[in-house]
Amino acid sequence: MTSKFPILAAFLLAQAAAAQTLSGLWTATVTVNDVDVPFRMEFSGDGSNVKGCFFNGHDNVPSTSGRFENGALVLDFAQYATHLRATLRDGVLAGEYASTRRAYAFKATPFVAR
Repeated sequence: MTSKFPILAAFLLAQAAAAQTLSGLWTATVTVNDVDVPFRMEFSGDGSNVKGCFFNGHDNVPSTSGRFENGALVLDFAQYATHLRATLRDGVLAGEYASTRRAYAFKATPFVAR
């Protein structure tokens, strides 16, 4: 007689991985000329209704559209003709923030108050 528990455990782990969320405040960096430039981002929504906002000093810059599916995030910032493309893996978002002329490495982790 075979146990069904390993199959159930694998299913539950797969569901947990698929249920990753971005909602909340994140600590992010873009790398410009080998220098990591830190800033904060906030995400809300899910699926094809994700919004992102990065903080530039006291100014908030919201995305104009976005989606988060299967661990892949795409945010458009039409006001700057730029986009953010990143993949969430092990709690870290990594990818690039780019325009048609330049791309910068991007990385973010959930914000932790100190």
